[in-house]
Amino acid sequence: MKKLNRAALVLYAKRPFLKWVNGLGAPPLTLDELRKDPSVYLVPAFADDASTAQYLAREYDVFFREQLSSWWTDEADWPGNRTFKLFEQWFDYSVHDLVFDAVKERLVREDLR
Repeated sequence: MKKLNRAALVLYAKRPFLKWVNGLGAPPLTLDELRKDPSVYLVPAFADDASTAQYLAREYDVFFREQLSSWWTDEADWPGNRTFKLFEQWFDYSVHDLVFDAVKERLVREDLR
């Protein structure tokens, strides 16, 4: 097993995101259903919480856009003024500094966009 030089950012939907998702016209979901399988992103590992907070305050829109596009690709229907404050209203998150690769096979990276 090898420790990765990354941290894991885990995003959990909150009610405003649920309301947006449910407004897209698909069968409605509950918050529990939406939070059951949260998104996990590998992010830089920082030495302290303050550095992690600065990174998130600077890069939040990358994650916000990814969450929105995973449900709906028409950006015209996305919230227009995506601030860090709005991100925090729509998502809970946790950052985990210890990330291990427990698989012996070579890690494969695939660009999605």
